[in-house]
Amino acid sequence: PGGSARPRGTPPAAPGEDGFQEAAAQAGGLAREARMTGPHGSQPTAARQGAVCAPMPAGKPSAELGEILQQVLQGLSRGEESGAAPRVAVLLDRPQPHLSNWLGAALGARELIVCSMRDEQDEQDGCPEAEPVEYSGLIGLARVVGFTNQVDLHQALATHGRFDVLVDALTHSPGMRATSAQLFIGIVRDGGYYVAIDGAALGESLNTAGLITRASRSLAGLHGAAGELSGDERSYGEQVAALTVLDGGVVLRKRGDGFVKLRYAETPPILSARYGESWGRSLETLPARVTPLEVIGVTNNPGLCAKRFPRENRIPETSVLEYRDVCVAPRQVLVKDHLLLPNTFRLATTKRLVNTALKELNHYYAAPTVDTQSAPRREGTFFYLDIEYNRHFGHFMTEVVPRLYAWELARATHPDIRILTNSRADRGRPPAYQRILLEAYGIDDDLVEVITSPVKVDTLVCAMPLMQNGRFADPALASTCHRLRDGLLERSTPNDKPQRRLFISRKPDMWRECLNGSQVEECFARRGFTIIRPEGHSIVEQARMFYEADVVAGYIGSALYNIMFARRPIDVIGFINQSYLATNEYLICSVLGHRLHLFYGDEITDGRGKDCEGRDLGVTNRDYVFNIERDGDQLDELLDSLEETWGES
Repeated sequence: PGGSARPRGTPPAAPGEDGFQEAAAQAGGLAREARMTGPHGSQPTAARQGAVCAPMPAGKPSAELGEILQQVLQGLSRGEESGAAPRVAVLLDRPQPHLSNWLGAALGARELIVCSMRDEQDEQDGCPEAEPVEYSGLIGLARVVGFTNQVDLHQALATHGRFDVLVDALTHSPGMRATSAQLFIGIVRDGGYYVAIDGAALGESLNTAGLITRASRSLAGLHGAAGELSGDERSYGEQVAALTVLDGGVVLRKRGDGFVKLRYAETPPILSARYGESWGRSLETLPARVTPLEVIGVTNNPGLCAKRFPRENRIPETSVLEYRDVCVAPRQVLVKDHLLLPNTFRLATTKRLVNTALKELNHYYAAPTVDTQSAPRREGTFFYLDIEYNRHFGHFMTEVVPRLYAWELARATHPDIRILTNSRADRGRPPAYQRILLEAYGIDDDLVEVITSPVKVDTLVCAMPLMQNGRFADPALASTCHRLRDGLLERSTPNDKPQRRLFISRKPDMWRECLNGSQVEECFARRGFTIIRPEGHSIVEQARMFYEADVVAGYIGSALYNIMFARRPIDVIGFINQSYLATNEYLICSVLGHRLHLFYGDEITDGRGKDCEGRDLGVTNRDYVFNIERDGDQLDELLDSLEETWGES
């Protein structure tokens, strides 16, 4: 397979993207000037100083370049794969066949991928992406891939796999050279080499000083030097087994393997480019769309609500993908070779993809903490429902339930399909409430298989969730909620005296505790609200209570997610501190037509550091006090209006 992946959309880039785009524009401008004087001619007289390196002339390279490659060749000859011809990638400002040819031949590359920077104008001018024929005649498997920015480069490298040697001959600023090395060393295999050729060796100014400084700082910090390292700086140092500074540039020997983080939109084109049709297929794709969000009713802080909650529901393209020959590790880690498939990430549309079951390396790379390469094979076809926090009720409701919509499609495609998940509860089975919820949806417990360690499977069907905390909620999620609700209601009988007003309390000393909660609850009790703690009732009983309610109040958190089971649009009153960022209740309300009334409390900034379960409160989970003196009248007015609306219904 060849060519670059050109997926729809532009995923977020790591910090430093602007420098890549500026350099691309400069490189494109000079490339057009160079074409005016003939291909591979001398540097144009109108060239912008320091923007792009001059084409390397044919003939013997400089002694400095020879010294760099000698260092790499000696290292490769001593490695575990000594004797094997390396896979090599070269990063260039623009096509330079003489430099590319020489690097490929000098390193004895069995395959050479040349990533050449271009700008938007190149495509408009009809500039070909491949270098001239004298380049391609050197190595039969050589390919040239164009890129315009950091994200393009990430996708190009992901498309063509891991490399034994990556040669960076870009002539960016010293800061950008440092950023490139820190980011893209992740694509180099364990024991391989990241080589940064200094601009001086290519007739330009010195530009690897920033790379040397940053790599040295990370290495020194790991060995006790003064100063704190960020998580990415520490991971960078851990990936550098050796740093060698030569006259012609810098050589970094790689330690450990990086796995590429993939997003949904870029996954099918990258997998198709790497594996052809053997990777799997897309079973369903729904187009992106935007719908309005009008959820907030009464609030004591309209400014914060306007800032915190989106007014537009930007639903991304939603897909159901069928993967073949993949490895699944507990806590929602999904791997194909050295690619982390997008279903690994519960917050898959955020700027940076993160899963706490992974070792984070940088914006584009992470690594599993368990062995995924030699995992045993589990026979069968599976529907993927594993989650990162597999015992947590709130995560199940907002991350598993929004995937159930694809179950019927998966079963129609594969009648013998089974569920694959992981669990640490109930003697290796999912928690009881999860089994009940799945059965209510129509998935028998004997169809659920649990893993406790990595396994490889032949076929895995994965659905992109219809909801993501802080981002969007697809209105189609409503039908899933209704089916789940109706299945639970079949397991209970209506209450003789249904409680139409519920206040959802919570266990004391949990995080985000409302410290004057007893006063708040007394206020609601006087208004006829029934105070309950959901954990004291089965999930079937909870569904029945929320189904029968017209107004639900309580503290923002997972206990309120049962508003999914309401029989019709209702009013929801929530209390929360000012720093809590999750928007699940807001999004659930948007799907089901509920109206959310939100009251913010005053945070306790110098309170306890941990809750009763030992969890750090941090900033977002601080305790708070609802200011009755300031906001009590507004709350009373709301409750008066709701009594008029719902009456004794």
